[in-house]
Amino acid sequence: MKIFARRLLTDEGFLTDQVVTVEKDRVAAIAPGTMEETSLVADILTPGLLDKHEHGAMGFDATHPDEEKCRAWLKMLAEHGVTNVLYTLGSGPIEVTANAVRFAARVMEEQKSGGFPGARVEGVHLEGPFLNPVRKGAMNEKNFLPPTMENFLALCGGHEEIVRAITIAPEMEGAIALGKQLEGMGIRVQAGHTDATCAQAQAAFEAGAFTGVTHFYNAARPLNQREPGVLGAALLDDRVTCEAICDFVHVAPEMLRVLIGLKGTRRVAVISDSVSTAGLPDGVYYGGNHSVVVKGGLNFTESGGIAGGAKQADTGVKNLVSLGYDPAEVFRMASTVPAEYLGIAGLGHVRVGARACLAAWDEDYRPAFAIVDGGAERA
Repeated sequence: MKIFARRLLTDEGFLTDQVVTVEKDRVAAIAPGTMEETSLVADILTPGLLDKHEHGAMGFDATHPDEEKCRAWLKMLAEHGVTNVLYTLGSGPIEVTANAVRFAARVMEEQKSGGFPGARVEGVHLEGPFLNPVRKGAMNEKNFLPPTMENFLALCGGHEEIVRAITIAPEMEGAIALGKQLEGMGIRVQAGHTDATCAQAQAAFEAGAFTGVTHFYNAARPLNQREPGVLGAALLDDRVTCEAICDFVHVAPEMLRVLIGLKGTRRVAVISDSVSTAGLPDGVYYGGNHSVVVKGGLNFTESGGIAGGAKQADTGVKNLVSLGYDPAEVFRMASTVPAEYLGIAGLGHVRVGARACLAAWDEDYRPAFAIVDGGAERA
């Protein structure tokens, strides 16, 4: 397969009039060329987006998986330029979570041989249940557990090797000890749904037990001039990578500017936090182990709080570009940054030898088509 890109995002920046050759699931060559010698044409070609915080959409709930809906969800993600995803699970009963992890493992195994087309599941993100009830957000605190290795292994259903990220409140008793163990297993531990003080968060970061922050600003102790909290600690620590929901609903554009201005584009990962009700008509639904009210295309708890994302990661990309950020850096925040943070080799770059996970866009940054490990997926 040969793809002509009027603008191709490489590690060196955008190059013009390039031909990308894909063989099997890899990028085999990149060279100047013309569209006459190619089978696909893209105005803009970039690494495919990697959404490391995605709970579902269009009625698919990762916590309570349905095979047919999962297939539709993965295809929908590819249509939005998301070629890779972490199967994200909110806090639920142990057996419910363990069953969902087992399902994710099956999807990953079947995708190796061509099953479950669409975005590739790269692993699981456990959002809890080792969280602080004070900052529960839309989570059901009845499912929260003490942070212990025994509880973690029970949640994994015997597939702990596919867990790539986990969200824990660092101030909970035992959290730092568990975080150090999990980081030692190659799992990225993120502070989230947390009421941690600045000192508590600094202790977690200094111990090497926590390396990220989940959906920055949301479900966390807010910034205060006398107690900066976990947010202030993360903003000042160059080692910490922060997730950002860039839908302009969860976080105001001005606060995104604050985050990116202090952290830089190489320590911010664009996510969607999309949930099962994303894309559904207005109404009341049950998803992620709690009720969700969809109103005006947005997701709310019954008490009126925000209950997860209603858009996909491509919306975040377009929104950040609209704020004047360099499109090259924006696409990297949605692809390269999460791939490198999670340690997934071969993703987040368009270069010879990299996995052929690519996304094509028109001049208005709307998705056109995606290449997922060498296979084309149309928008």
